[in-house]
Parts: sequence; C-alpha cells; structure tokens
Amino acid sequence: MKCGIYAISFCGRNRIYIGQSKNIERRWEDHTSDLENDRHSNNKMQSLWRKFGNTMRFHILEECDPKDLNKREQLYIDVMFSEHKQNIINIQRTVGKPPFRKWYYRKRTEATMALMNTRKQREFLHG
Repeated sequence: MKCGIYAISFCGRNRIYIGQSKNIERRWEDHTSDLENDRHSNNKMQSLWRKFGNTMRFHILEECDPKDLNKREQLYIDVMFSEHKQNIINIQRTVGKPPFRKWYYRKRTEATMALMNTRKQREFLHG
C-alpha cells in the first residue's frame, strides 16, 4: 500500500488529473471502476473515457507521509495550473474546501514560493 500523489493522463490527449491517496493502488481501481460504470464525479475525465475508452495511464508522482498529502497535492496542482492550465482536468484548483479566500491565497503563495526556491536550488546545483 503506497501513500502519495498520483497523476492520471489520457494518452494522446494532453490531459492530466492530479490526485492523492493513502492507498494509491486502491484509488486507481476506484477511478477505473467509476469510469467504466459511467459514474465518475469528474465530468472531464468521464467525457474523455466515453470518447476514447481506456487510454489512461497512471503515474505515481511521489510517495509521502499521509500528513503531507494535502500540501504536496496542492503544490503539484499549482505547478500544473501555472505551466499547463489548459491540460489539467481537476475540477477544483484547490485541495479540499478552503474555509475562506485568504486561506487559499496564503497556501497557494506558500506553495509557489516553495516551488520557486526548489527550482532556484536545482538551477544553482545543476547549472
């Protein structure tokens, strides 16, 4: 049982979904079952499934501690929205339901700053 962040892509469609789970293998089965039975909560994913069938690929992006799931998933979603907005098919741009807008912007800013620092460190180390 792996805990972490995953992505689902649709081959040849340039569409990606970012998710999290405490049991990634089970979550993959749930997604597939919901799509096969035409009951997936994500309309964009269900539409792709109807049009192109099972062309999905499942990718484990990162394994992490369960307490870090929301923070890590939000980081991946922020990166995808900032770099590939037209390709992401997540319904919500934020993980969970923020209690108010200030929380969302603060968390988003923290995640973006963390990403920028990571990129700067990588550029520094790898030239």
